[in-house]
This record gives sequence, structure tokens and C-alpha cells, in this order.
Amino acid sequence: MIVDYELARLFRYLLIIKRSSGASKLLMSRPRVTTSTASQQATLTKFLTTKKEPKRALEDANNNLDSTSSVTTRDTHKRPAPEDFDGDGIAIESGAMRAMKSFAKTSSGPIEWTVQAKSVLFGWHSDLASPIDTFSNPMIPKNNKSRTVAVAGFDLDGTLIVTKTGYSFARDANDWKFKFGESKTLKKIKSWLDETAECHSDRILVIFSNQSGIVLSPNASTSKKAKKQVDETKTRLWQFKTKLAAIMKPLGLPCYIIAATAKDEFRKPQIGMWRLVKEAYERQLPPLQESESEGLNEQIEVDLDPENSFFVGDAAGRKGDHSAVDKQFAKNLGIKFYTPEQFFR
Repeated sequence: MIVDYELARLFRYLLIIKRSSGASKLLMSRPRVTTSTASQQATLTKFLTTKKEPKRALEDANNNLDSTSSVTTRDTHKRPAPEDFDGDGIAIESGAMRAMKSFAKTSSGPIEWTVQAKSVLFGWHSDLASPIDTFSNPMIPKNNKSRTVAVAGFDLDGTLIVTKTGYSFARDANDWKFKFGESKTLKKIKSWLDETAECHSDRILVIFSNQSGIVLSPNASTSKKAKKQVDETKTRLWQFKTKLAAIMKPLGLPCYIIAATAKDEFRKPQIGMWRLVKEAYERQLPPLQESESEGLNEQIEVDLDPENSFFVGDAAGRKGDHSAVDKQFAKNLGIKFYTPEQFFR
């Protein structure tokens, strides 16, 4: 087995032979190697017998000798986001991308994500075995063909969370914190559950958020600029899903997460997102049995309970607010509206 000192001497001897190739400066600038592995020695042997251009082969050898982990520093800076789209995107797959894709699936936790109506990212979060039973009213007869739902609705950015860095937009998936602290946020939400425990409606938590920075169906193009934009879009989507999984973990409550990504009927202040929640909740409820209805497995119809529902958002049309879409959204639904300061303090 060649000792490390002899490896270094061999490299310097090789320098003299291939001086004209331009590898001289690269090799002489390297510090003396202090450790070696079988794979590094195999790399040296491959370098001596390769038919590549000398400079390229030497760079490959240097990278192997420098490696202290399975992912080099160069890879981590260029690591793309995972392939995570239901729309027509550009498939740009690499080892780093596959690793991040695996991590994204793991970090997304118990949130089940789907794309609705091509422009809405729809998530259902639950850590419980029977989430609907937790919020359903046991006083409602099982053979009722309709039932009402009380909604505790929240905007996301600027309402439930803000950035740690103080920027308007998050720098990465970890750039967030609860605006009023984790303890107070959870306490206020659970207090609403206690206050409405005896109401004659089911109760659900919903996050309604406009997310124009997320594109669910990027344009399929082969240009370098388009590929870069697609990669950035996938990164934002991955960051959003990862962030929501982290937000839901301490809350530990069943919750719908709805993100409108386009300027259409689903974007606040339009009420299209509520219609999607209504349809999803109806699908989760067990249908009426044949003996309880005129038809076989008839679906239960769900209506909003305006008296026990509310929406909390920071876009209230106040001085300094970017808009009044949250306040108008609550008005269009016919439910109470609170600013974050009013609700959490």
C-alpha cells in the first residue's frame, strides 16, 4: 500500500511530466495530503491511466481527495429543489435533487397535498386517527341530510407567522416564527374549540392564503432561462410545504391548508377556496346509509355556520396594510372578521 508521503511525491513527479498541460498551477497550490483512503488511491491510479485531458482528470482527482462527506460544498450550493409538481414541468433530475425530494416527502409529515382546479394547493393535516370525530358535534342526528360547519379561518403570512429575518418574504423554509408566540397561538385556537363545544355545528380549522409566488404548472421550455425559473419555482413550492409541516407540528390539530396561486375565482377576496373546503369536508363525512335515506349512500350536504365562524387576517385596509382582501373575504362569506392583534391579544 502506497503511503501518503509517496502519493505526494508521485503527484509532483507527474507534474514534471505534464507541465505543458496547464495542470502545474493546480497541483502545486494544493497542500500536502495527510490522509488517504482506498478510494482515493484508486482515483490516483485512474488518473495515471485516463485518456481525459490532463487538467480535467487532475481536477477530478483533487475533488475526490478533498471530499469529507457524500455531498461536496459545490453540490450543496447548486442543489435544486425536488421534482414535486402535478402540472407539466421540466424534468431536471440529479442525485442532489433526488436527495432533497426524499427529504421533502419526509418533512411534509402528515399533510396530504393535492392540486385542485389546477391553481389551488390543497392540504389536509391530521395527527389523529379520526380527525372528523374530534370536531363533529355528537348531538347532530346521524340521519341528518345536512349539517352546518363553524370555521376558524386564518391568513398565513403576517397573521399566524412572520419572518425571523424581518424581511417581507421568507428567505428559506426555516425563516418563520409564530407572530404572537407558539404558546399563545395554540391557546387562542383551542379556546375557540372550547367556546364552541356546545354549538350545533361541526368545527374546522382552515388556513386561507394567497400565494402568487408558487406556480403549480410551469411552462415547459428547453431554454436555460426557463429551466432556471422552473427550478426556482419548485424550490418555493418545496419551502412552502416544508414550512407548513413545521407550523402544523406544534399545533397538533386537524386543519385544512388552502393556497390560491393564481388570480382567479379562488384568490381572496373571492370565496372559491371556501367552496373547495366545503366539498372536501362533505367527501370526508360518511354518507347516509340506505335505511337512513331515500337513496343508497346519499351524500350529506354541508353549509357554513356564520354565527360561530370567523376569519383572522392582516390585510384589513388599515394605514400601512397592503390591501383589504382579508376583511373583504370575511365580508363575502358573511362571517366575523378580526385583525391578528384583535384576536391574539
